[in-house]
Amino acid sequence: EGGAGETVDEGMCRRMPTSTPTTSSSPTITIAPTWTWTPKRRTFMALYEENGGPESLASDDPCTADDEVTCVDGDVVGLSLSSKNMAGHLPTELGYLTKLGTMNLNTNRFSGAIPTELGNLVQMSSGFRLYSNSLSSTIPTELGN
Repeated sequence: EGGAGETVDEGMCRRMPTSTPTTSSSPTITIAPTWTWTPKRRTFMALYEENGGPESLASDDPCTADDEVTCVDGDVVGLSLSSKNMAGHLPTELGYLTKLGTMNLNTNRFSGAIPTELGNLVQMSSGFRLYSNSLSSTIPTELGN
C-alpha cells in the first residue's frame, strides 16, 4: 500500500526520472532518480537498511542476488539470509512476500517480537528458520494460518 505520491504494484520497483532534460543552452543538471515503491521493494530495503542485510538486497532486482533470493515469475519464493550478521527487529514488511515458501534467517542477531504480519506467508511450507537469534516472543498464532 503506498502513501502520498507512491506507486505500488506487485512487481519490483522501477526507476522513474524526477525531471525531463531540456534542450536549452543552460547547463545540464543531473537529478537523482526516484524509486517507485512496491511491497517487495519495501521488504528488501527494510532488510538492507534497517537490518544491515547484504548490499545485493538494495540492487535494482534482488531476484538476481547470489543464492539469497529465489524468484519464480517475479514472485519471491525463497529467502536465504542465514549468518549475514543482520540485526534489529524482523521487518513487518516480510509479510508482503505472500508467495514465500522458504525463509532462512537463522544465525543472525534479530531481536524483539516475531511480527504477526508473517501470518500472511501462507505458502510457507518447506522451511521457516529463525533459530540462533535473540527473539523474545512466543510464536504468534497468526503463523498457523
